[in-house]
Amino acid sequence: LLLVAVARVLHAERDEELREQFRAELAEVPAAQLVYLDETGMDNHEARAYGWSPQGEPCWGEKPGHRTQRVSLIDALHQQKLIAPLVFAGTCNTALFEAYIEHCLVPVLKPGQIVIYDNASFHHSPKARRLIESAGCTQKFLPSYSPDLNPIEHCWFPLKQRIRKYLPLYERDLHKTIDAVLTQQRAP
Repeated sequence: LLLVAVARVLHAERDEELREQFRAELAEVPAAQLVYLDETGMDNHEARAYGWSPQGEPCWGEKPGHRTQRVSLIDALHQQKLIAPLVFAGTCNTALFEAYIEHCLVPVLKPGQIVIYDNASFHHSPKARRLIESAGCTQKFLPSYSPDLNPIEHCWFPLKQRIRKYLPLYERDLHKTIDAVLTQQRAP
């Protein structure tokens, strides 16, 4: 009963009519024209939340007590491939987002593509819109409270799992670990 009440609260702001309209509009667009963009972040104290031990025995592991490094990633998903990664320290802001659009995303865009992202305030940058339009592309915002309509969201969990797995191998350096994982992902 409590879980049902929480689910209703989480989705109360969603406008189902706008979500359906968004789905209908995208259904008319060839998949090759769709580019989904999002950001995610990790701390270097991230650890696996599970492990193995003999049945009936607790599973013990070590986890750093405090974070010392925050690393974020902006990327775009096009036809099930991440195409324009940018790894950076800290969190995103308008200036960083505009630099990402100009130097990472625009060079890989093809005319006629639609860049789709959520309603984060820095996504509404007029400069970012102009840069996208200068590449012959357009932008489209997800309906509010609808991250489930952005397929790149499904990339973050497995990517973070791989990063957590390899983090100890790179001395808990998130930049090195993320670069290594992204390089592995792009290898043929």
